Amino acid sequence: METLPTGPLLPHGYLPVGLVLPDTVVPSLLAEAKARSYNGVFNRVGGEDDNFRQQSRVNPRSMSSSLQELSKALKVVVAMLHPGWEPGVFSFMRSMPGGSKEEPHQDYQESDL
Repeated sequence: METLPTGPLLPHGYLPVGLVLPDTVVPSLLAEAKARSYNGVFNRVGGEDDNFRQQSRVNPRSMSSSLQELSKALKVVVAMLHPGWEPGVFSFMRSMPGGSKEEPHQDYQESDL
């Protein structure tokens, strides 16, 4: 398998970017996030569910128009940083007050990164 070059990431594995989205998308996503049902999620791979973190998986076949707009914008940015890689499953994440700070990629095993 050929290793493709990736764009520059900050030391913690993320890169802040600006997304070009219609003005209605962010308020719509916020409303959708508030209306969704959430399930507990683990803090570390192989660990117990974290009482301070929850997620709501998005069914790719029934994404709202706002999520579709977000998906398109993310795919444009990702294509510039890592050609050939395409974001797959989207989830809404909710962190509750009182939980410990979570570092990026903490929910993934090192071999998956």
